[in-house]
Amino acid sequence: MITSIKLLEANQILAQVLDSERGSEINVKKFCKLAACSRPTFYAHYGSMRQLSAELLLKKLDQHLHFATSDYSNGLKRLLTYMEKDRCFILNLLALIDAEKGKIKGKEFAARFPQKVEWLLRKKTVCYVDAHSVSGDYSIKTLNNAAHIIYAILYEWLAEGLQLSARDVYDRCQLAIEIVEEQTSKKALL
Repeated sequence: MITSIKLLEANQILAQVLDSERGSEINVKKFCKLAACSRPTFYAHYGSMRQLSAELLLKKLDQHLHFATSDYSNGLKRLLTYMEKDRCFILNLLALIDAEKGKIKGKEFAARFPQKVEWLLRKKTVCYVDAHSVSGDYSIKTLNNAAHIIYAILYEWLAEGLQLSARDVYDRCQLAIEIVEEQTSKKALL
């Protein structure tokens, strides 16, 4: 796990570079030159470009996925709007993850990246319902299924290069959002 400080530093460096280059063209040597660090220092802090990219993208998704408000749908809208706005950066990070395929370093973390995104979405969904539930009587299985539907829609959107608008993706998630909101207002049976 890369420390938050190191992720912030890497984010700043990659944000500069990815404005002018495609993610698949960035390598450890270029990163080290921009960061003014040696390759051993890079590997000590980041592991690999693949691991760095995957952890950075996961951190960015986590930062923009807020369900603390009284409305689950607003939290999802914020995430989708961020993804649409920062489309190039996200796609370049995904390209960095894919460019490293076949290399050993960071392979396991990157292979688990989709599951980590789904786990993050499930965790935040359950926490939201737990905090906003009227009775505390909700189904974890139902929430996990709703979160999985949203994850599948997000994963498809990423795989297609974020071509649809955030609004269109939000519309596709509507049923799952309704399921989550229904779980918060569920009354306990006596």
